[in-house]
Amino acid sequence: MQRFSVTPTDLLFFRDGRPMETGEGSGGHGSRWPFPTVLFDAIHAALHRAFPENSAPQDWDVRHQARGHNGRQGDLRFGGLRTVGPFPQEKSGGWLFPAPLDARPGADKAAHALRIVRTGCGRSNLPMPLSALAASNQSQSKDPVPAWWTKGDMEAFLLHGTAQVRELPEPLWTTEWTTGIGIDPLRGTQDGARIYSASYLRLHSDVSLGCAGMLPGTGEVADALDVLFPADARIVCGGQQRVCNVHRINMPLAEVLPRSAPVPGEKVKWTLLSPAIFPKSGHPGGWLPSWVDPQTGRVLLPRQKPARQPGESRHRWRQRSLQNVTPLDVTLIAACVGKPEVVTGWSDHLVTADGARGSAKPTRLAVPAGSVYYFEGPDAGLLAKLLSWHGSGDDIPQCRSGALGEKGLGLGVTAPWTEF
Repeated sequence: MQRFSVTPTDLLFFRDGRPMETGEGSGGHGSRWPFPTVLFDAIHAALHRAFPENSAPQDWDVRHQARGHNGRQGDLRFGGLRTVGPFPQEKSGGWLFPAPLDARPGADKAAHALRIVRTGCGRSNLPMPLSALAASNQSQSKDPVPAWWTKGDMEAFLLHGTAQVRELPEPLWTTEWTTGIGIDPLRGTQDGARIYSASYLRLHSDVSLGCAGMLPGTGEVADALDVLFPADARIVCGGQQRVCNVHRINMPLAEVLPRSAPVPGEKVKWTLLSPAIFPKSGHPGGWLPSWVDPQTGRVLLPRQKPARQPGESRHRWRQRSLQNVTPLDVTLIAACVGKPEVVTGWSDHLVTADGARGSAKPTRLAVPAGSVYYFEGPDAGLLAKLLSWHGSGDDIPQCRSGALGEKGLGLGVTAPWTEF
């Protein structure tokens, strides 16, 4: 998987699902760190522009079936595309990551990991299937934990349960507000009614978007992104199609992504480096991973996935992977989860019921990056290998999101946890 540095030429706009109109405090809230799907969609759109539908067929143009809500379907080109990120990238080339939600400031001005407390009774107000809670044994400090951590900070925290996290000298970005007007689509002029305000994100001069991606090819082209992105290239990213420069960086992912700590015992925690989506489908989903039994907390991941058959769809292969297999002997007992992120968007590849191309994507709620899940059982070490991004090798990271894993959701690291 290749690494890239994406540098905007001007302001960026990554709006959420709130309306753009002013009035009663509403507005276009676009000054936020981009969700991973934004980067994937930008690269995917660049592939469509570089290789239009009427161009010569390419070996890497593998088509997948995209399925939206209300039965809307579409034919998705370049289905083998995978991305990771974006993460804030410093001038030195290192990436920054959201602070783990189980980190609490201590009196020594260091970040300390929460510890697990058993409920000690058969009944509690914890949501099923949890049976324990995370709490702090430190004298709390009024100074908050820094919001963004380096690779070294993350690895020290995972290994020792504490880290002296440095404060960033300057904010990663600033927010700029502007006022705009509504446009009449027929006349192309101001509609005489709507006025809106919007916030824009301006990255600091020493900060860029760090990401990685790959599109497997065949023959002489091992990765189609080599053709899409030469030494220097451009993409349009986010709302209002803002132009960004793309530069390739010759550095493996292991140099920028934190690695998991060894898990010798029966206790393992999983910390998300990127958000994750766990859809509802015969399973509550939401904050609860879709590979965890909602009643018992038992992890349903197979010890080893069966080989994918030629012509077998990914959906069918995933279903077969969970059938007639021996699950791991490990159970989810506690979680430290933040407020959900709203995921919205638009796809030009979904076809509506009346045959028109282009449709809104279903609105989803994602578990935010930094959320932590605590597991316990004899197979904790094996689960750590399945949940760590580098569990199957450093070239193609593992993602354990229930949906959109190819877009970098569900990237995480593991470490042992302790209790009072």
